[in-house]
Amino acid sequence: MSTVAIGPIWVRDRSGLLDTEPVLRHFGAQKKRAVAHYTQFVNAALDQQSQRHYYVSAEGRMLGDEEFLDQVKHRIGDYLGNRDKQVRKLNLKAILKAAERASGLKRSDFCTNGKSRKLVMIKEAIIVFGYQHGVSNRELAEALSLDPSAVSKRREAFRTRPENSSEMKLLKAMRAIV
Repeated sequence: MSTVAIGPIWVRDRSGLLDTEPVLRHFGAQKKRAVAHYTQFVNAALDQQSQRHYYVSAEGRMLGDEEFLDQVKHRIGDYLGNRDKQVRKLNLKAILKAAERASGLKRSDFCTNGKSRKLVMIKEAIIVFGYQHGVSNRELAEALSLDPSAVSKRREAFRTRPENSSEMKLLKAMRAIV
């Protein structure tokens, strides 16, 4: 895993696909000055609220010629999993209902801005289950009162959970219910 320093910001990149130069070029010709301007730019935006229109995208698409796509797929592996091989797709309503039954909480309890350990655990399980059944990040974010970027972060965090973790147990319980 490579680690890249951009001013006070450290970026970890597992795929090796990260190149800071194209971004820094937008902030100046000299690297030191570009890093200072980039840092100033990031700090200025830290207090701003998320704006939904920045997160609208066509999910799941990679752009480029066949050679480029093959190279990226080879470098990152089967990162997206086997989403196309789903036997049965569930809608978000069914997933939330399974989460209610498996957790013993009402939807109104976990579809909030709360950040307790238990709520984060439930949200992670819902996000992974939803993702496995084709629910978009945007839909999950709206239902769980999260930023779309937080949905991606929770899904990534879930990937590191041990098999006997509370999150895994909850996900298995949800699968058993539906």
